[in-house]
Amino acid sequence: MDPHHRAAEDRYLWALETARRYRASRTAGDAEPLERWLAQFPDDADLLRGLVEDDVPAAGGEPSPSESLDLPEAPTRLGPFAIECVLGSGGMGTVYLAVQRLPVERRVALKVIKLGMDTAQVLQRFALEQRTLGAMNHDGIAKVFDAGVTDHGQPWFAMELVEGAPITHHCDARRAALTTRVRLFQRVCDAVQHAHQKGVIHRDLKPSNLLVSDDGTKVKVIDFGVALALDANAWNASHVTEVGLRLGTPTYMSPEQAAGDSSAVDTRSDVFSLGVVLHELLAGRLPPSLEPDEDAAAHRGQSLVELRRRLRGDLRWIVERALSPEPERRYRSPNELAQDLQRHLDGVPVQAAPPGLPYVLRKFVQRHRGRVMAMAAVAVACLLGLFGTLWFALQAQRRAAEFDLLAGVVHLESVRADEATLWPPWPEQVEPMRRWIREDVARLFAMQSRIAATVAALAPRATADAADTFLHDTLDALHAGVEVLRQEVVPSVETRLRWAEGLAEATTSGAQARAAWHAARMAIARADDVVASRAYRGCGIELTPQTGLLPIGMNPVTKLWEFYDLRSAATLPSDAPQRLPLPRHRPDGSLEGVDDGGIVFVLLPGGSCTLGAQARDPAAPRFDRFARDDETPTTVELAPFFLARHEVTQGQWQRLTGTLPALHALGQRPDGDEAAIDRRYPLEHVDWETADLWLRRHGLRLPSEAEWEYGCRGGRESIWWSGDEPSSLAGVANVLDLRGERHCPNWGRQIGDFDDGFTRVAPVGSFRANPFGLYDVHGNVWEWCEDLYARRGGAADDRGAFTHRVARGGCFGDPAQFARSAIRYDYSSKFRGYDVGMRAARSLQP
Repeated sequence: MDPHHRAAEDRYLWALETARRYRASRTAGDAEPLERWLAQFPDDADLLRGLVEDDVPAAGGEPSPSESLDLPEAPTRLGPFAIECVLGSGGMGTVYLAVQRLPVERRVALKVIKLGMDTAQVLQRFALEQRTLGAMNHDGIAKVFDAGVTDHGQPWFAMELVEGAPITHHCDARRAALTTRVRLFQRVCDAVQHAHQKGVIHRDLKPSNLLVSDDGTKVKVIDFGVALALDANAWNASHVTEVGLRLGTPTYMSPEQAAGDSSAVDTRSDVFSLGVVLHELLAGRLPPSLEPDEDAAAHRGQSLVELRRRLRGDLRWIVERALSPEPERRYRSPNELAQDLQRHLDGVPVQAAPPGLPYVLRKFVQRHRGRVMAMAAVAVACLLGLFGTLWFALQAQRRAAEFDLLAGVVHLESVRADEATLWPPWPEQVEPMRRWIREDVARLFAMQSRIAATVAALAPRATADAADTFLHDTLDALHAGVEVLRQEVVPSVETRLRWAEGLAEATTSGAQARAAWHAARMAIARADDVVASRAYRGCGIELTPQTGLLPIGMNPVTKLWEFYDLRSAATLPSDAPQRLPLPRHRPDGSLEGVDDGGIVFVLLPGGSCTLGAQARDPAAPRFDRFARDDETPTTVELAPFFLARHEVTQGQWQRLTGTLPALHALGQRPDGDEAAIDRRYPLEHVDWETADLWLRRHGLRLPSEAEWEYGCRGGRESIWWSGDEPSSLAGVANVLDLRGERHCPNWGRQIGDFDDGFTRVAPVGSFRANPFGLYDVHGNVWEWCEDLYARRGGAADDRGAFTHRVARGGCFGDPAQFARSAIRYDYSSKFRGYDVGMRAARSLQP
């Protein structure tokens, strides 16, 4: 193509995209006046004006069934999707509302390139958006379901339909307080951080691309149409954006992005755009002035005076740092921005604050106001008499030096807060852990000798003077805190650091690991019931190495692939990831090669999953004579995921956390049982909050209710996976049986005439596995799920609203009807019981 022709086409493509986004923002109500907007593009104003005033609807509007689909290029069906109406149209493509009926029923947004727009550059950008979304695996980013080409050769892809309002509109409509707005914004930062970790810069972050559901529970980042790959070679996208081609929304662009030089654009450009959104969320207006008006105050439920006061100090500094014209002065990542906002919420000094002791002390005083005021009153009275003599001047100098050390209290709190973010111990945390030890902790250790000397000097005066008493007690506590940091916390982080340094080679980048993952990927792609289950066909698995896991191989019975979690098998610091042995499958599907080993995950294909049961109609699906009102059947779609073969054991929990809260203690022999408790028994007596915290610290999580029930049923529709009668649980589950009824008659009456061999808990895997190779899904211990408890088809139950979590599966002390596949029980998230444990899950990272 002639270079001049190429330049003209690039200019026109840029103008089409820019005009489309302006129309979209105008539809959403967050656009600036047209003339002011056009003034930013003096060379292209006429072209942009004509495109903006064109009657093509902007993307992102509400579905309009009345919009015509009779255009030559308008399809009525693409792949499994039936098109219902146009959601929006722009310069590059059209977005349709479509419905998929089989194999699952769902509504999707279907994006199609317009005829005549299929230039190489547009096609590359469209393909990049598809690959970008496909690589994401985050609740805050829309998912891609399918892709293809129309009969006219137009590429298309189907993605998750995102319904909600722009984040600014959502907050204003609900008069959301500043704290609520900040917490929603932190979730946006988390989603954008995920995109950056996947090597993608969004480049068009603005309120209309940050949608919040009506109930405020979901925040989604959408429209990666102008995204930029950080590694162009990895994405095969080196020519998607040329120098001088300005893509994005001018109002939210960073200076380097507005200049049109893509080589200067990096993750900090998205940080700038996030700063503009944050400015708008806080002050109700675009930069440069963080000065709200009466209308903004009303939308935030505060008086104008109070709102202006809140926007001074921390929040102003944070916004200013995010909006710095020089990229090197901004936050390095959305995560850093979110963490500084968290410091503000926690009342500790923010990184964006200008350096100085007065600010640090002010934050300290805000958290210890009562004691400091009492000390200050005494100190002021003392200081009034210090001006007469040199002795008093020297005393004042000494006191100032002592008070300087109070900054260490704030720094210690900040160091401990930052330590909590250094999880999971994976390769990407290596440098943050090194920096935390090398810089943050080293500063405290350098102060420790001065702190100890000052505490010793204050001790003789501490009983006579209130100010000295306060200083002595506070600095003594600081010295003790630094010592705990030195003796306990830093060694723990150093141990995690050593683990993380060896994990990449052991599980993803080493030659043996690469070979193992390649074999697993090839087998699962083949899915022929010889090397992998046919259930993997069509479920969208693109298996890549998963940090911390290694493939064990195909279970010869279930044909599903299983994977080993190294961290749960390792006792640190003695074990290194490269030296841990892997289990091996026996012909019957059991494992050999390790005793009291780590968590073994089964890769489940997901798909359409019906939860629950009903007792009203014996002829209808999912009939269960024991079904309860909160088990109303509902169908959901599940992505492929990992679910543990067994409940988390005492040994696994002790290796992951260093603690062992189980009430069935090691060595204990329950009444009626022959064996003593050992580390192969399930963990119990752990509350939901602790379970969720520690699993997430290691890159794991609790399963959702849908995932749990899908795994429990193993493809069966019966009341229990083993059948429709309680007697089918013989040899399958540890529930209330003849033995339990005999030794613990107060537990109630069992149904089914069998003895499972245990009065209380049994070692995991003592019974037959279900068709997915999962053990103890019925009985043994209740298993926490991640979901809040809510009655099916309605609002959260009064007891469970925002506090109660779901447990599934029943336990050793419950009759068989309380161990059904559909049973749901709710406990407070702080509840700990000797019959409640967990089963680990893990998302499949693309």
